[in-house]
Amino acid sequence: DVCVVSSHVMKTIEQTNNVFVDVSEEQSTMSSSDIWLIPINVDGNHWILTIVFVKWKMILYLDSMSGFSETIVSRVQGFIAYHIRKSSKEDIVWSEWTLHALNDIIPQQDSSSC
Repeated sequence: DVCVVSSHVMKTIEQTNNVFVDVSEEQSTMSSSDIWLIPINVDGNHWILTIVFVKWKMILYLDSMSGFSETIVSRVQGFIAYHIRKSSKEDIVWSEWTLHALNDIIPQQDSSSC
């Protein structure tokens, strides 16, 4: 199953520095899903997509501007850890996870065609 996390949730997390809002209606879907799609709006004018493959312990980071933000990754990791801990009572061991940031995608050529 795939769960799409509301972009409002990640925007709230971006603005509050890892203070997680209650997403109880999404929590039940998240706990039963193997894949989480997490769209993140950056500064109100750019989108990044992170895809979390829970079963395979992998995060895929997609940015059409070929950028990479440690801050965003850190906040996504915090979000993942929070929700996995909330549903399974287990802590995440990040050394078991992999992060892939694709850098061979065709870069966005302007500021509006993402």
